[in-house]
Amino acid sequence: MRPIDNLINPAKDTLFNRYVAKEVFNDEDKYVDLRQEHFNHVWRLSYNEIGDSVLNAADLEQLENFVALREISLNLGGYHDTSDLTITNIKQIVNTLKTFTSLKTVYIVCKLFAEADCELSEMTQLKRLSLIQCGIVDLPMWITNLSNLEELNLSNNKLVTLPAQLNTLTKLKVLNLNMNRLTTFSAELGFLGSLESLDLSYNQLQTLPSGFALLRELKQLHLGWNDLMEFPAAVSTLSKLELLNLEGAENITTLPIGNLMKLKKLSVSNSKLTTISWEIGRLVNLTHLELTNNSQLTSLPAEIGLLVNLESLNLMANGLTELPNTIGSWVKLKELYLSDCALTSIPPEIGWLVNLEYLKLDENRLQTLPPHIGNLAHLQHMDLSRNATLVSLPVEITYLETLELWIMDTPLGQLIHWVDRMDNLELISY
Repeated sequence: MRPIDNLINPAKDTLFNRYVAKEVFNDEDKYVDLRQEHFNHVWRLSYNEIGDSVLNAADLEQLENFVALREISLNLGGYHDTSDLTITNIKQIVNTLKTFTSLKTVYIVCKLFAEADCELSEMTQLKRLSLIQCGIVDLPMWITNLSNLEELNLSNNKLVTLPAQLNTLTKLKVLNLNMNRLTTFSAELGFLGSLESLDLSYNQLQTLPSGFALLRELKQLHLGWNDLMEFPAAVSTLSKLELLNLEGAENITTLPIGNLMKLKKLSVSNSKLTTISWEIGRLVNLTHLELTNNSQLTSLPAEIGLLVNLESLNLMANGLTELPNTIGSWVKLKELYLSDCALTSIPPEIGWLVNLEYLKLDENRLQTLPPHIGNLAHLQHMDLSRNATLVSLPVEITYLETLELWIMDTPLGQLIHWVDRMDNLELISY
């Protein structure tokens, strides 16, 4: 056994004493037994750089004891961090990682990573690499040497474009590039034939390259909060898509997505949709649909009733004046958000939504509800607040034994006389 300065106090929260067994410490001499056998059980290591607790030379030296490491997570200071780690410190830490031939996952947050000119080109065994808030402006070419990579996360950097060489990562399944400054990327991205998940949200893309249509294995695509000029035609051909996020696409007014019949989750919120095509009825596998804050959307096609697997539907802050009577087909629906629309009535078919648990109808122009609302035995929360025209509710609402009813800033009208019949009703009107 030998003393290690930063481990003299076993109770101190340092890099190593979180991972070693009690018998490693010699309480009498305040020494630590750092033989490798005491670390063989450790496959995952996480170190958060906090305040002045800087990873020092002793830490780096003893990293070699973690012979079984498969995953390491290093927070060495993000953009808003005020730590005193130097470029020299960072280069030492990153160079030490190269000695771990068993590592499969490396997660690094480090605002000085690019400035320190760090590279991990020798770690060809890596399957997952995250370099977040690392100040990367140009994709480091050494990344293209990591031929076994399956997941690459370069989110929250300063990338403007992607080089064609990225297509050498033929095993890549997950690519996260959100919160960069991308304006374009090479059409060769389409040669990433194994890619299943791609996040390009929060960039400055106006179009997608033609090669994008070659990403035929893609299941998840995030394109929200870009500068897309229109719905990308290539997206309509990605027949295996299960999730599509187009939030904040202010120039998209229509959705030609009828061929994406495997979609389960679709979000086109904070956009300028004016119509929803009848083709949406072909997306019979949809479980979650979010179309919030499309103020010019005033109606829904009857075919939306064909979405029989819907579990959550969010239509808040639209210009809807009515709902189609085909909504009765949503028998699996649990959450329905219709706040801040222009609805004057609710169709009686709402009574068929027997699994509905959460119903938001606040900030509309409702006068009453259909008596069929009493069929919603599983309804736990209904919000009717700020319906200034609401004058009555059907007595059938008393059948809903577990209902929490919100009626803030709403004329009570004829509501109060039956409230005392509902022993389990929680009425919120303040």
